[in-house]
Amino acid sequence: MNKVRVAELIFPVVAAWYINKHLSGEFKKAKEERDNLVKDWLDKISTKKVNDRFVEKMASEIYDLEIKRKATLEKKATSLLAAVGFVISLISVALVVAGKDWIIRPWTPYALFFFGIAIFHFITSGTSATRVLKVGEFFQLTTDAIKDSLRLEVDEQKQQPVLNWTVEKLVDVEINYSTMLIKSNWLDASQGLFLRGLYSLGISFVFVALNFF
Repeated sequence: MNKVRVAELIFPVVAAWYINKHLSGEFKKAKEERDNLVKDWLDKISTKKVNDRFVEKMASEIYDLEIKRKATLEKKATSLLAAVGFVISLISVALVVAGKDWIIRPWTPYALFFFGIAIFHFITSGTSATRVLKVGEFFQLTTDAIKDSLRLEVDEQKQQPVLNWTVEKLVDVEINYSTMLIKSNWLDASQGLFLRGLYSLGISFVFVALNFF
């Protein structure tokens, strides 16, 4: 079992940070080599053995799926943020209602210990969910890409707009691959931390309940 796996089991956000640091480097490298990626895809698709219509269809489907996947990840992250806010608010209300009497009970130190762990996990879960939404650059087709696809070559011979449009989609998906993994890793960490927070909170409530028996 490697160090990253151990870190992931003990504290998911550590593994997410470590892996995403490497993925950020890959994204930066792919972005800098965009022109080379475009040329590489053009060379592959331009061969006579490739069915242009098939490639165009598959590129569009993959591109659309990536856009939907991004929206799904961000929607889940937003839901987690709302859940974290709700749980913390609920805890605050419970503490006010409970009053001060339970603090002097024998099981209270154990309850406070797991309560602190729960709060820490909830806050870290919310922070990780925020990172899903804050992951920056994500390449999508724009009107500028359409203009580029319709430009004339240096020798004034018209390029194939559909082919260029297809290549733009494929390149965007390839560059965005690292960004999608970064978002997914932060979301996984956020979900894991939220569940651990719930478990810790449950144990805390058990100790609180023991004070009244």
